[in-house]
Amino acid sequence: MNKQTLTILFLLLSYYSQAQIKFESGYFITNAGEKVECLIKNMDWKNNPTQIEYKTSEDAESKSETIRTIKEFGIIGKSKYQKHQVNIDKSKEEIDNLSTDRNPEFQLETLFLKVLVEGKANLYLYENQTLRKFFFKTEDKPIEQLIYKRYKVSQSEIGKNTRYKQQLWNTLKCDKISLKKVEALRYYKNQMINLFVDYNTCSNPDVEAVLYEKNQNEGSFNLTIRPRMNLASLKLEERDETLRVYDFGSKQNFSLGIEAEYILPFNKGKWGLFIEPTYQYFQSDAEVVIQDQSFSGNSRLLNASIDYKSIELPIGLRHYIFINNFSSLFITGAYVIDIDVNSKLDRKETITNNLTGRTSVTENSLELSSKGNFGLGIGFNYKSKYSVEFRYNTNRDLLSSFVNREAKYPITSIIVGYSIF
Repeated sequence: MNKQTLTILFLLLSYYSQAQIKFESGYFITNAGEKVECLIKNMDWKNNPTQIEYKTSEDAESKSETIRTIKEFGIIGKSKYQKHQVNIDKSKEEIDNLSTDRNPEFQLETLFLKVLVEGKANLYLYENQTLRKFFFKTEDKPIEQLIYKRYKVSQSEIGKNTRYKQQLWNTLKCDKISLKKVEALRYYKNQMINLFVDYNTCSNPDVEAVLYEKNQNEGSFNLTIRPRMNLASLKLEERDETLRVYDFGSKQNFSLGIEAEYILPFNKGKWGLFIEPTYQYFQSDAEVVIQDQSFSGNSRLLNASIDYKSIELPIGLRHYIFINNFSSLFITGAYVIDIDVNSKLDRKETITNNLTGRTSVTENSLELSSKGNFGLGIGFNYKSKYSVEFRYNTNRDLLSSFVNREAKYPITSIIVGYSIF
């Protein structure tokens, strides 16, 4: 299977994956206050949306509404978003781009905020890429951002503005919430949710707080044994006065890997991050015969022998496309780091004088130093327990430290998997 075929399959599977996202029972409320019962396309949004796609019935054509036309929408039993005009601090979070100002740099924006907890005190979340901000409001206090900001004190020191602790301590007065508990509070979703549930339960024990995150996927961890059959090939090219090509041919071999995968807690478990240490090897020989056309009539025989062993370390992303409750297809992309394990490439040059019959032999070894490469895969998973994957690894240069030599090493693998948990 070549790269073009893989690309076409990836495009088709990506298109098919979009079709797997379902329309689910929900509603939206217009700016005029009209509530519309409908089916909403549940994207299980990682970033807060600005519009929704919906149907009035299963057979109806899909339509869309935007943040300009509606003030609230929800998917029954799963999620709820409300429109609010808020001051939000969008200071850069990347270390290289941190501000030197410890104070928030507010911008007034109209946003859909995700409702996490509702009760006497409400908790909201806004996410966009690396930006994550919490908001809250109570019966007698308008909505405002809970302030947390990292800032640059000096080139080597980063400070943190944790004013959110003071905001919560001043507002959420309850026997269950001590100063020690607030001081230990991290700017994490689960900890924030627990604090607001505690406050709502404490302040009004007869009314249960509405917790919208309770049905959400919290992420999961998989550990899978993955033996495989590899088809690998190697060509060594030397460019001195002329081009010499050592063709080591193609070899089949078996190798073993173990994969740790984390299923991300959004988009209904469709995305996973993984790392997969794998032992692999390749052993072969090659020779090149060069006939000297000069008067001396010398001939050269070049032999090479490779014993290549390494630990591959693919680090990548996987996207699942659910077929039914038991089966799914998946596509995989990874960057592969290669760690050499006592490999060697031996070369021997034999020069024969065809006039006298005398020979001279020169031997040397080349130190392998491989670059990373990329892996692309397509597979099938059954009951989150058994899997099979076809994976193509692009050319890896095993002699990357040499200017005039290149060793091209692609691998195609059929991988089976059994998840321990």
